[in-house]
Amino acid sequence: MSAQQELSKKRDRFYLVSHTRTGLTTKTTTTTTTTKTTTTPSPTTTTTTNTGTPTSATSTTTATGTIPSATVHPTATPGTWQTFTASGSSVQYKVYTPSKYSSSQKVPLIMMLHGCTQNMNIFSDSTQYAGLAEAQNFIVVFPSQSTSVANSCWKWYDPTSQKRGGGDAAVLAGIITSVKGNGKWNIDNSRVYVGGLSAGAAMAAVMGATYPDYFTAIAVGSGLEYGAGTSASTLSLTQGGPAPATQGQAAFNAMGSYARSVPVLVFHGTGDYTVYPLNGDQVVEQYLVTDNLAAPNSGLNTAFGGGASSTDHGGQDITGSTSKSSGSVSGGYTYTVYTWNDNAGARVQYYKIDTMVGFG
Repeated sequence: MSAQQELSKKRDRFYLVSHTRTGLTTKTTTTTTTTKTTTTPSPTTTTTTNTGTPTSATSTTTATGTIPSATVHPTATPGTWQTFTASGSSVQYKVYTPSKYSSSQKVPLIMMLHGCTQNMNIFSDSTQYAGLAEAQNFIVVFPSQSTSVANSCWKWYDPTSQKRGGGDAAVLAGIITSVKGNGKWNIDNSRVYVGGLSAGAAMAAVMGATYPDYFTAIAVGSGLEYGAGTSASTLSLTQGGPAPATQGQAAFNAMGSYARSVPVLVFHGTGDYTVYPLNGDQVVEQYLVTDNLAAPNSGLNTAFGGGASSTDHGGQDITGSTSKSSGSVSGGYTYTVYTWNDNAGARVQYYKIDTMVGFG
């Protein structure tokens, strides 16, 4: 599969997330869907099947506390939800299997990472990925950070989690391994993706560097570059991380012997005063450097000029991209798309969304 195909598939699926969470569409949800829950003999697995009856969903109680349930999207999803606990961790995750799934056919796998103060239930509801998985026949997994972690944030800033085999990175990679090795799902190894929003987006950027052999492409929505911070300090949220050239080299180093050029899809709003727009620019610049180091003969265009700064929130127009286009959503925002190509096609793509605010 070409880099352009990889980005196209990721964009189609992740774009709905950006629209839903940020108001790019005007559609709102006020009803809920009944769920029928049965617990399997394993104490760490719960199976949930949506029935489509308007009512409230239930909460999942674990040893680390209660994970609040979210409003279930009113469009009934006839597939099956199953909830697991990650091996050696208190992190839970739930997996959606579409009703038309058959083990005789290999299907894509997408991991979606929530932001701070969220969990797998809130994020799966707000992104509506079950409906998308049902329509396009792929498996989607939503991990939920332990409630023992402050604000339930993925620890993208933790030096241990910024290395292969350590912290949250190891837990999330272990979930991918478990889903692929479960025996229930026949996953296409050439179509495994990770995307996230806010802290989850920053963690997705980390996963692209620490486990490039696990993921076909990554998506970063209102996130930060790899290694943008080394503590829970919010300074990098407003001022950005170190120089992208430095972090591009650091991310390449983190790849180790698994180094490869990773297709990246970035979303960021110019009105984001939580994770400043400078960070979106830095994700792009960092991965242009990283991908070029990983595949120096790929012909990747690494030119990047303009952009935002910590003092110039809107910033200047970005220059250097292979192509640039613009669009708008009826009743929503306008946006500009910048694409950087290599010899195979699109490698890094950046949706800069006018006046869109942050995720918190």
